[in-house]
Amino acid sequence: MKKLIRTTFVVLLGATGSIALLRSALPEATQDTLPSTITAYLAPPTEAPLPSAAPGTAVPANIAGRVWEVYFSAGQRVRKGQVLVKVTEKLRTAEQHRLQLLLAQQQQAYTVLAAQRPAASANALAAAQDLVSGTQKKLAEAPAQLSFLFVTAPQDGIVATRTVAPGDYLAPATIVATLAAPPADDTTLLLSSID
Repeated sequence: MKKLIRTTFVVLLGATGSIALLRSALPEATQDTLPSTITAYLAPPTEAPLPSAAPGTAVPANIAGRVWEVYFSAGQRVRKGQVLVKVTEKLRTAEQHRLQLLLAQQQQAYTVLAAQRPAASANALAAAQDLVSGTQKKLAEAPAQLSFLFVTAPQDGIVATRTVAPGDYLAPATIVATLAAPPADDTTLLLSSID
């Protein structure tokens, strides 16, 4: 067993020495001596600058509601018609509409009774107030109905700026993003040189 370990050690030592001897015999590789295709891969990557927002196209919401989800980020390429933002809109159900009309009538009746204060009894005012409170409670307990609306990209482009986040309230004139024109397709042929 000791003989095997010694032999392995001698072989490893010889291999290490051979590698060191070969390295010292070879010329140093510099950026100038390497083929151009290799130097392109060895160079640190540079970030492509984002397109300028000034010549871009502003994307208005054109709808009102609260932002539910955002499906894009700055620097992302988008296509015409691609969904950018999902927006919630509260819908009034028929029951909520009926309760709203009833509440308006009851509030008007209470106002008329309050104006006739000397003629109206305290019991009549309390009963009218109870009706208003009961209808307000029913209206508050009515389940909320939501509908989803979507903001889409008006054209192909690259997102230069993003101005919305989930939870933001959008008005129709709110700008959601700015799109810059996409760069022209790169049709450069990649040729490798053999030295």
